Amino acid sequence: MRFAKLLALPTTLLGAAVIGCGGGNVALTPQHSAPTKAPTTTPTMMPSVTPSMVASPLYYTTDAGSNALTAYRLTANGNIAPTVTIAGSNTGLAYPRRIEFDASGTAYVSNAPASGPHAITEYSSGSNGNVSPVRTISGSNTGLTGADGLFLNASGDLYVANCVTCFQSSGTADAVLEFAPGANGNVAPIATLSGPNTGLAGTTNLTFDAAGDLLTTSATGSPGILIFAPGATGNVAPTGTISGSNTGINGPECVVVDTTGAIYVCNSGANTITVYAAGSQGNVAPVRTLGGSNTLLAGPTQLAFDAAGNMYVANSGSASLTVYAPGASGNQVPLFTVTGSSTGLNIPIGLAL
Repeated sequence: MRFAKLLALPTTLLGAAVIGCGGGNVALTPQHSAPTKAPTTTPTMMPSVTPSMVASPLYYTTDAGSNALTAYRLTANGNIAPTVTIAGSNTGLAYPRRIEFDASGTAYVSNAPASGPHAITEYSSGSNGNVSPVRTISGSNTGLTGADGLFLNASGDLYVANCVTCFQSSGTADAVLEFAPGANGNVAPIATLSGPNTGLAGTTNLTFDAAGDLLTTSATGSPGILIFAPGATGNVAPTGTISGSNTGINGPECVVVDTTGAIYVCNSGANTITVYAAGSQGNVAPVRTLGGSNTLLAGPTQLAFDAAGNMYVANSGSASLTVYAPGASGNQVPLFTVTGSSTGLNIPIGLAL
């Protein structure tokens, strides 16, 4: 199992996004390699810039309710139509859950339909409309029976949170599957983390920290974050957890590690975003919590940051995307909200820049 990407700070910062009217039906190319790395600075936890996000004018969301991948300009606000929509019978999208981009702009999407095979579908940079995937990972050899969270490392290895307990009434245990760069078709993973010692259950999402530790969500039983040593495979126990009454973790749907090592968790059961100091383990309290009626958080499932440090959140419970200022905390009103009949949003789950 290979390590996560390490992100360097750029020398040029973009200004904060100013929201106006998006529009047009032009597919633009995201230029980044680690869309889920949330940049911040310590000790105030104020996000700074990740160079991989600077050039991207769009952010993307997977919509499980409409079997679509939609993208909005960073300046989108209100009841605005998406700039890009990938949908239709050719796309292979079926209850799409998460999205990741590689360095070339290829989009990787996990699909977990109620019936039919689970799959990872991939779309070339600039795709728009009813397009066919350039590659599809699916079939009995893949082990995909609960395709959910995705992570791509700098070498192109694809990690999948296979949440069997999320989608199947019976079957194999939850797992983290690793596929080789360029994997296509009915291929077996090159590494698998699974078994009773792992504690994997309700494994909706995953990420890596700068040291190569694997972090996964655990939504079943005692909700929390499981931490595994670099290169962990097979039936091995985690080296640590973040779990307990002090953590505020409830229905964890996403885990994100920023360049300082701070850990962000989307809590769909509590409608909050909780943030933990680098290296946190045990029954620790968050250093910051975003939550309350003013935030409009409703079933948050994924978050990502733009170059200015604004935080973008997909809300599956309200068919909305909300954006918050750097360092947002407490019952804070979002800077911008994308919602309404024109947006095409139904059940947004994944989100990436």
